[in-house]
Amino acid sequence: MSISNPKKIILASKNEHKIAEIKSIIRDEKISLLTLNEFQEGITIEETGKDFLENAIIKARAVYEKFNLPTISDDSGLVVPALNGEPGVYSARYAHASASDWENNLKLINKMKKLSLKETEAHFETAMVFYAPQKSLVLKANGIIKGKVLTTPRGENGFGYDPIFIPQNHHLTFAQMSEREKNEISHRRAAINDLMKKLNFSLLVSQN
Repeated sequence: MSISNPKKIILASKNEHKIAEIKSIIRDEKISLLTLNEFQEGITIEETGKDFLENAIIKARAVYEKFNLPTISDDSGLVVPALNGEPGVYSARYAHASASDWENNLKLINKMKKLSLKETEAHFETAMVFYAPQKSLVLKANGIIKGKVLTTPRGENGFGYDPIFIPQNHHLTFAQMSEREKNEISHRRAAINDLMKKLNFSLLVSQN
């Protein structure tokens, strides 16, 4: 693969925050990372999976079948054991189908307060998939960062539950960190690192 002809890969997302975060981590001049926002023809995907990996596979398969290009897809969310694993796969639509970040945060905070919790253990999780069946490649990766959630939001950066999540061994929320600081330790960074290692290895093996 020549640098003058980078490999086109679709990132199966329209979420500008997520897109910016992933593009800031994947800096490979051999890859031309497209997004669903760059295609006039839309696609609707029902995320019916029981866990993050199932949803990532559903999205990757649907996008590949629509556009016939290798696809990277992820599904991510916050897991709070004290709330029986909520919001989990419903993280983006926890309050309702078109909920804002603030509405989702508020629902989580209110549930914690009902249990008289000011803070409690939690973790962010990302499942990521590279889907290219024409090359017999379906690669799966995972990333987790442990920490805790608060009932008092802090910080103005980031998105989603970042204002109420403090990663383990840190004293700042994700929303109080710079983009660089967050991306160095995030669950999405861990998943991308895992995926890129598997992708490079698989392509190397397929060429031998």
